[in-house]
Amino acid sequence: MNILENEAFSTFDIEMLHGDDISKVDVSADLKFSIVGPTIDERCGFCLEYLDGKTKVYRVEYDSTNFVLRINNTQIQINELPEFIKDEGWTNDSIIIDATSVNVVELLLLIDAFEKTEVRRFEVLYAEPKNYVPQGTRPRNRRDFKLSEKYDGYKGVPMFSKMTREADAKVFCCGYEAARIQNAIETLPIGTSDTYLLFGMPPFYVGWDMNAYYNHINFLVKENLHNISYCGATNPLSVMMRLLDIYKTLLPDQNMFIAPVGTKPMSLAVCLFLVKMASSNKCALLFDHPEKSAARSKEVGEVNLYRIQL
Repeated sequence: MNILENEAFSTFDIEMLHGDDISKVDVSADLKFSIVGPTIDERCGFCLEYLDGKTKVYRVEYDSTNFVLRINNTQIQINELPEFIKDEGWTNDSIIIDATSVNVVELLLLIDAFEKTEVRRFEVLYAEPKNYVPQGTRPRNRRDFKLSEKYDGYKGVPMFSKMTREADAKVFCCGYEAARIQNAIETLPIGTSDTYLLFGMPPFYVGWDMNAYYNHINFLVKENLHNISYCGATNPLSVMMRLLDIYKTLLPDQNMFIAPVGTKPMSLAVCLFLVKMASSNKCALLFDHPEKSAARSKEVGEVNLYRIQL
């Protein structure tokens, strides 16, 4: 069944598993390769410990200055990634990505390369935080968290960039860091008309949605932003359905960009949507490449597994 009503998704499917322990999400026993990012908090270490020994581990990081990937300390040009995947023997049902540690751009480029090499089935692991670390010893309010040290600025990613002034619809997946959206609107020539905001509801935990709303409310009122939608914080399919709804409002000569600054499962949805809609040449990524804070969260919460068919 075509769960998303668009020809680009005619073969797409996603199975979502959720549990309070990794043993309850049924990670496939036949996996051979895992892809991880930097270990910055307990959740990343937890996932790495689980995957190491069961699989051959590849560490991946994107260099937004030079537009290259580093995989196990080897520099890979973006256009070389499909060939790298073939050479390493990555195939259907052999790969798991730890989205807990792998950053958004890396996730996007990997999924795009999978599509180009016909690696159409893979798994994505994500461990939720149990707590976020407050911003400083005496935060201004209890909803301030130390999530990012700095941002590299909004800049394009190869194959997924357009001039922002050409975007007719602007979609932001919202998390706790309202400043990231505010910076985009105040510093880029995009304006606030036809701007859509997607909040994670239901959230990871009861009440966490109020943190996001509270951090955004002053900005929303100031800019008169009212196109607000709610998509599950751990449900990529609900996000993709909303993105497709917005896409369908575009006229033939219009396009959209999407800024994934919310939860990682929401960002996974954006990556899948951009890859599957790439042939339309109407969708682009807007991203500010944050440098994440070390130890940004404490303890490991619920664990999510996504089995994906491209």
